Parts: sequence; C-alpha cells; structure tokens
Amino acid sequence: MQKSFQIVLAFQALVFVLVFTTVWLELAVSGLETYPSDSRYYFQAAFESSEKCSNFDGSGLVCIYRLLPSPDFYFFLLLGIFLIYLISIVHRLIKMKPSHAVMASFFLLHPFIPFAIARGLKESLIFMLIGVIFAIPRRYREFSILVLIIGTSFFLMTSRPFGTFLVIIMLAASSVIISKRVILGLVLSILFLPYIFGIQGLNISTFSLFFEHLVEHRSNFSDIEKRVSWFPPALTFYLGPTPIRPFLAFFGEYTYVFGSPATLSILFLGSFSSLATLFALPAIYKKLNSADFAQRFLFYHALSIIIIYSVIYGGSVDTRHRAIFFALIGSVFLWDSVFKAKKSKKYNP
Repeated sequence: MQKSFQIVLAFQALVFVLVFTTVWLELAVSGLETYPSDSRYYFQAAFESSEKCSNFDGSGLVCIYRLLPSPDFYFFLLLGIFLIYLISIVHRLIKMKPSHAVMASFFLLHPFIPFAIARGLKESLIFMLIGVIFAIPRRYREFSILVLIIGTSFFLMTSRPFGTFLVIIMLAASSVIISKRVILGLVLSILFLPYIFGIQGLNISTFSLFFEHLVEHRSNFSDIEKRVSWFPPALTFYLGPTPIRPFLAFFGEYTYVFGSPATLSILFLGSFSSLATLFALPAIYKKLNSADFAQRFLFYHALSIIIIYSVIYGGSVDTRHRAIFFALIGSVFLWDSVFKAKKSKKYNP
C-alpha cells in the first residue's frame, strides 16, 4: 500500500509541475490574449497603474506585486508560491497514513491549483498561506492557527464578496462543535438556497444593498434569476466544468470566453480529478464530527466559497474558485495528521 501510494503521489506531483509549467509558458511566451481576470490584469495593474493597490478589487496580490523591484521578478514570485505549496503539501502527505493521504492528495494536488497559481491570480495568496501553515512544525500549533485566522481573514476581506461579514460568521461558527445534523443541514442549504432566491423572486439587488453598507463591498446580482437552473448550482460548482464541455470545446462546440489547447486539456484533466474526490466525501462527513476549531474554520471557509458562487453565479465559475475550495477541504484532512494532538509522546514532526 505504501509503495502504491508513493507511485500515485509521484504521478500527482508530476502533473502538478507540468500544469504550472505549461500554463506559465503559454501566458508568458505565446502572447495569447487573456480575459480580464487573468494574470496580465493583475500584473499590469501592479506595475503600470499609478493608483494605490488598495483601490483594486482583490488587491492582496497586487500589493505584493508592488513590493517587487521590477517586473522581471514576477515569475520568480509565482514560482516561489508554487514551490512553497507543493513542497509543504507533499512533505506532509508522505507522513500521513496512506489510506488517508490518498484522499487528501486528490484535493490538495488538484490540477486546478497550479493552473490558478501560474496565472498569477489573487487566489495564489491562499495557496501560499496553506503552504506556509503546513510548513510550520507541530509544536507551534497555536502559531499555525493564528496564521490561519489572520491570513484567511485578510484574503476574504480583500477578495471575496461579503468578505468582512464572512470572517465574523466563520469565527463564530467555528467556536461551536459541528454535529452531523448541522452538517446535513448545511449541505441541504447549499443545494437549495439558490432555488429559494429564484423561486420566491426576492429582490437580490435590494438585499445586497444591506450587506453593501455592512461590509463596504459592491457585488453585481443583476442576472441572478437567469442563472438559477434545475441543476443544483452547488453541484455545478463542485463538478464543473465536467469532462464533456472541455472535450467538445476541442471541436469548436460550447467554446469558452478564453481557451487554448493547454487550457482545455487542463480543464479536461481537472474535471476527472473533481470526480475522483467524490469518494472522499463520506470521510469528510465523519471527520467533521470531531473537528477542532482550525478544521471547522477551514471547512466554513470552503463552504463560504461554494455558497457565494452558487447564489451569485449559479455555480458556473472560474476554475480558480474551485481550486480554493478543493485546497481548503484537503487542508481539513491534512490538519488532522499534522496538528491534532497525538496519543504517543514520541511523535516527532
């Protein structure tokens, strides 16, 4: 079992590296056009705009860009984030029990993660944060929790709709032990909440104004009704884009706003990885019943991602949002092995 797991882990790490390399070369060398949320948007905003980084939506990574001495260091920053995440995660996975590590690896080494990092998107911050947290020795567990809370809060406040409001909810909810009934209720809410908004015809724009004043964040809900479909948005988020759409896009059908052979290949491969994570969901359900504060915080952060984009966009979102979700859920698994108290005092991280 150990040898089989090592082979699987080596293959996943290889795919992880190939995805990052392929995407970076495509964006940096080929000169292909990109869409507004792609890497060049953040890159140019940091080095070519005269405005302060705090004026940008999702400004966290832009602010870091401004600390670089020149644009030539851009690639090395992304490479550093990539290596911090990959080395830290693989190092921890190797020390886990193979049966648990296999499940965690499908989440934490999902192809969508290097895809997001290589594009230089603001979500790269959360992957760097996860890598740093799991690189901290177990004896500094309290410090790891502090880094988790402060880093995640900063990320949510600067890059997610209702970010400040979500941080308050997550901190409060994480202080309460999750029962299996609560977990089941959360799952059902995520599946059917968008339908409640759509069927009852609530004025989402008016509803959002309340939160806009509360958290000082602007969001566009103008097309919520047409995005509510019969297929549960949460499943669209989780399983998207499915292997079918990238495959058809190779032949010019159901094309994306932006696409290339490399991008479509990664979406095709990543969709199978998403399907592969389904077998681990029962284990997550079981684990959360005895989760500690940090695990609950990671879990609620993942839920906040899927809830926001299920309600606002009907679950049809960019792969970077899915990448965050999978990394956070995988971190719930990994936290157990790395930072939870061990019965044996001989444990040596």
